[in-house]
Amino acid sequence: MRKVILYIAMTLDGMIADEHEGLSFLEPYDGLDSVKTSYEQLMGQTDTLLMGRRTYEVIQSFGIDWPYPNHQCYVYGKNVQPNPNIKIIDSDVSSHVKQMLKEDGKDIWLVGGGKLVNTLLSNDLIDQMIITLIPIVLGKGVPLFLPLQDTKKFELISSTTDSGLIMLTVQKHSDSYL
Repeated sequence: MRKVILYIAMTLDGMIADEHEGLSFLEPYDGLDSVKTSYEQLMGQTDTLLMGRRTYEVIQSFGIDWPYPNHQCYVYGKNVQPNPNIKIIDSDVSSHVKQMLKEDGKDIWLVGGGKLVNTLLSNDLIDQMIITLIPIVLGKGVPLFLPLQDTKKFELISSTTDSGLIMLTVQKHSDSYL
């Protein structure tokens, strides 16, 4: 059965980008073997990507070839610039993801951003989170988590450290523990 995996990095104060949607604070860690290995594992177990419009625009601004040529990519939002590498979804996000979870395929990578994470988390559609904590406090920026109506419980599956990074893997809390 497919699952939705949030794989993302955030600062100690919970930011996924700086106040200008920049990611330069991640650059010192790009070459770490642990980061490369976890990314390669994720790419091997997924065949679909989900991202919000702003995340898509940030990726486009890098001026590189599309980095996910072997994955189906869905971009959620209005006024998204068409691109042959993506499918644009401007309707109900939760319904679309629920339908994808019923289909055959590998797992689904939730790339970001915060609004899309909030929508899927609110609807109990994130099964696992792999969050890499970057040892920096930005003070302001784009938060990963927005306020929710209900508490969402997760269980720690693993944690590792490498060169100051803390990589946490958590999964949705099983009902038997509630």
